[in-house]
Amino acid sequence: MPSRLISLCSLAIYLAMASFALADFAPVSGRLHVGATADWGQANQHQTDLPQDVVLGSDYGVFSHHAQATAGATASVTVQTSRSTNSLLLSVDGAYHTGGQSQLAQVYGDFKEVFNLTAPAQVELTCNHGGDSHTNYGFVLFSGSQVFARDTLHAILDLPADQYTLQSQNMFSLVSGSVNVVVIESLSLTIVPEPSSLLTCGLGVAGLSMRRRGRGCR
Repeated sequence: MPSRLISLCSLAIYLAMASFALADFAPVSGRLHVGATADWGQANQHQTDLPQDVVLGSDYGVFSHHAQATAGATASVTVQTSRSTNSLLLSVDGAYHTGGQSQLAQVYGDFKEVFNLTAPAQVELTCNHGGDSHTNYGFVLFSGSQVFARDTLHAILDLPADQYTLQSQNMFSLVSGSVNVVVIESLSLTIVPEPSSLLTCGLGVAGLSMRRRGRGCR
């Protein structure tokens, strides 16, 4: 009887752990785009940095892309994505400075992530805009023709197993005159852990069996 009880408990715990880890983010592809422009009209200076996009495959890890330009004004921007099985974290960090009316600075930072959700799950979405009125933000999360979130600051989403696309929309910042601006946007998708009813049920059955066995020995 004890060995049978242990086997039942082990099976319940195994099934509970399997169900707990069922939903994962599985990257499919992605793209990081950046650009920076600085102009100083009075001195007839101009610089633009538009590096080729970083194209991502299906690997997990941290990937980033950077651009910087200086011509009187200075502009820099970094786009980063961090991929793991239970979270997807994206950020756009930029800074620029202009010292007069003839100076202009502009930065671009865009991302696109395509991923599979391997099982139905609750997913927490959190977005933070840390720039100012000079900055335009936007993103969309969709699957096929269905949009699940657009420019949402926080939401708990019930998502079916499917392929999803998360991408920014027209993210840029432009200033002229004498201005110092820091641009920050962060966006996260995190799978919400679910307590396993199988584990509770399995341990409950085990406890009931032990109590019954105890009474039988009296």
